[in-house]
Amino acid sequence: MEQSERILWIETTVKLKELKDYDINPRRISKADFKRLVNDIKQDGYHRRILVSYNNLIIGGHSRKKALLAAGFREHDDIHVLKPNRLLSEEELKRLNIRDNLGFGDWDMDMLANNFDMDDLKEWGMPENIFDEPKQEVEIASSENIAPIPETIICPQCGCEYENQKTP
Repeated sequence: MEQSERILWIETTVKLKELKDYDINPRRISKADFKRLVNDIKQDGYHRRILVSYNNLIIGGHSRKKALLAAGFREHDDIHVLKPNRLLSEEELKRLNIRDNLGFGDWDMDMLANNFDMDDLKEWGMPENIFDEPKQEVEIASSENIAPIPETIICPQCGCEYENQKTP
């Protein structure tokens, strides 16, 4: 069910330790990307606000919270977050969680498949082929590995011989 009241986001401060993880957050981050995020925070500061629900449940920013701690912030430090002006429905929490996370990291496919509707994911901007098997790389043969094209080609069905018409 969709809420009709527009969501207004209010910047406020909370202590890092007050932020609660969303237990069905399907977003994951690789070690290399996490290290890059920590370095970005160290270099540029904390500027991309964590989205939280009315009761400080993280909607978007789970990795940012962990990166803040790894970058030297302490659990009792106040940080700026964006909080909605009203309670959010479960659908709104899920939609915002997906939309906020479209740009970075990897997806936990089992978490997505078990907790989210595919039509909702598509509507929220998830690529339609998200559950497709990864394409295998095709090895391109080098000219050293290619057998030469014969001058005469024999039809396997009728046995007729044809002269090979090489293109320049």
